[in-house]
Amino acid sequence: FSPYLEGRERRLFGDRGHGFESREHAQAILNQIQGIHGRGLPLSEAVGQYRRPQARPNLVSEKVESWIKHVETCGDYAPYTISDYRGFTKGHFAFWHGKSVYEIRYDELRAWIVWMRERKLGPKSIRNVLASFRAFYRWLRRGREQELPLIEFPSVKLAPREKARAMDLQDRAAAIESIPIDDRGIFIAMKMGIRPQEGRALRIGHYNFASGVVSIREALKGQGSGAARGETKTGVPGDYQVSDELRQWIAKHVPEARRFKAEAPLFANPRTDKPYSANRLRQLWIAACDAAEVDYVPLYRATKHSTFTALREAGVSRDDVQALARHTDPRTTDQYDLVQDRRRRRALDGLAELERRGRQTGARKKRVAELRKSP
Repeated sequence: FSPYLEGRERRLFGDRGHGFESREHAQAILNQIQGIHGRGLPLSEAVGQYRRPQARPNLVSEKVESWIKHVETCGDYAPYTISDYRGFTKGHFAFWHGKSVYEIRYDELRAWIVWMRERKLGPKSIRNVLASFRAFYRWLRRGREQELPLIEFPSVKLAPREKARAMDLQDRAAAIESIPIDDRGIFIAMKMGIRPQEGRALRIGHYNFASGVVSIREALKGQGSGAARGETKTGVPGDYQVSDELRQWIAKHVPEARRFKAEAPLFANPRTDKPYSANRLRQLWIAACDAAEVDYVPLYRATKHSTFTALREAGVSRDDVQALARHTDPRTTDQYDLVQDRRRRRALDGLAELERRGRQTGARKKRVAELRKSP
């Protein structure tokens, strides 16, 4: 076969697109090639079917295309997840070009990580790419490629995450006051702990005008005003008794004529009468911080995060904050726990005091020894 195979391509691949496992396996493939050639196909074409670039049914690139089509049509994935998967496959999956799904091994995955690091991808991005590839591999094993081995995927360590900076509540109040009154309602809702994507998804039918209770049942799963709707971030719904401030805003800025339109947005962009896009909220917040002359803190941190941090700072119990935040895991609530930070600082201050006493004791002992030596 050497006239048809050169360099690395002299390595033939088996009928499943992976390398030969034994001499007997190679002999079986040779018999298949001879049979194909014996039926009249030129030898170059018969051999070519077993070369790596032409073992198309088993190439990672071919399988990935089928997986993306599945992801786009099955209805189980949020739009932003589909967008991430599609972006990863067009760029970072290039490492697997020309390789068979049967070449996916732990060592190859480690080599891929090195390849991505050389292209200046950060640890978080690499971890996200690996997670998407793991989802692809699991899909393969659930389908026609059930004989693929169960393999370990390497882990990627992230740098310790810095505690997110909260916004001073007075600064936040000044910024919200700087927002045009027609746009202000959703920002008042967000400082109650309602997430931006939940506030954008709220409909008039979710609010009880008599009791002042708003029901959080869904969230927008994309950046645009027409994004698809899905469950909340934690999957936990919630009912909120709105603040007097928000209740007054709704009473004044949601006209009587709109209150019978249950599907209309509760917080509608006054320019479009549609839900706010994420970018529009961001623009309004940047302009508000600038107008109020306060330090800019990203919207999510300035609203939800700053509210829960302030509550924990004021001594509100973790259980109460967890209930308000609708966290399924109390460890998530712990990120707002400045009480623990104060305890750590006190412990370190105590350590410094012990060290200071130790230095004083050492100095006294040295002085006594010197006095004993003196005539």
